[in-house]
Amino acid sequence: MKGIAARLEKAYPATNAQVGVVVTPLLENLVGKYRTNLTILLGAVGLVLLIACANLANLFAARGAARAREFAIRAAVGANRGHIIRQLLVESFVDRHLPRKFIVRVGDHENAQRFFHSKNPTQRTQRGL
Repeated sequence: MKGIAARLEKAYPATNAQVGVVVTPLLENLVGKYRTNLTILLGAVGLVLLIACANLANLFAARGAARAREFAIRAAVGANRGHIIRQLLVESFVDRHLPRKFIVRVGDHENAQRFFHSKNPTQRTQRGL
């Protein structure tokens, strides 16, 4: 680049006298003096992400601990680890992808029967199902 600048200075001495060329990397040109601030910001974002992941892991651990008795009973009845994992995956899928109004809880048979056997559609919405 310095050679090109020297040739331009010889070809056009009136406009290119005392003009040089400095090549800097693109990242240094874009970031420049803000590198320290951006590094601190990246660290803060990483810390917030770490805290969010830890909270999510804690929620999953608490959920698993609350259901430990259920898993123990299923294992005692004969379910292996694969069956339990499959059940958890299906439950997660149903929780995520089906509308809440179509999900009927296992212990809610009485309301489910009234909902599905009701002849009047307005009674279905009045019950909140």
